[in-house]
Amino acid sequence: MEANLYKRRYSLFLFSFILMLLGDIFTKPEHDYDAQTVLIFQNMLFSLLLFRHKNKLQKLIVISLIILGIFSRIYFQFNHGFSGYMFLTIYIIYFLIISYQIYLDLMQEKELGLEMISAAFSGYILLGTVFSILFITMGSSGAFKGPEGAVPNNDYLYFSFVTLLTIGYGDITPVTEIAKKIIVLLGLTGHFYTVFVIGIIIGKYINLRKLKFKDEQHTK
Repeated sequence: MEANLYKRRYSLFLFSFILMLLGDIFTKPEHDYDAQTVLIFQNMLFSLLLFRHKNKLQKLIVISLIILGIFSRIYFQFNHGFSGYMFLTIYIIYFLIISYQIYLDLMQEKELGLEMISAAFSGYILLGTVFSILFITMGSSGAFKGPEGAVPNNDYLYFSFVTLLTIGYGDITPVTEIAKKIIVLLGLTGHFYTVFVIGIIIGKYINLRKLKFKDEQHTK
């Protein structure tokens, strides 16, 4: 059972990621915070599959971040004097570790299949999510402007992916110099990632075709 779950780890992680991003559309607005907490928690739990065969220190770090992240988010709900930046900081560190693991596995993966595509897709979603968290931390200082002035925290995920996908509706715009530079960085990183992943996938496809051709030649 565990071996099968590990074999499909990226397909499961991608599913949990999409659920985390879209799951709260089925909940009432007054329950959004609770729903988002549950959705974030389930995604974090699925990420443990990525570290099943890693050393104890890596597992301990990821588990510790998950526990601290969930605790800080729940505690903030009951004590608004508690800084939400602690959760955001923990979440950014967690996502960076997960992103590194995905990109590492993507480079080392030998087979071109559903798991590799899921890993590449997960990495792209992670990129947009990490930047959305960064935008939230910057938003309190007035770094961005929306149609009604201040931008709600829930809109930064939308803004991050609209920017990453180069759609650019223009309803949310960067105001400060640092915000504009971060937007440029997101655009450059998104384009680089797309070219990088496509290059890896094409390279592995060509290698598989070469190996298949050699095997066919040997069998003749």
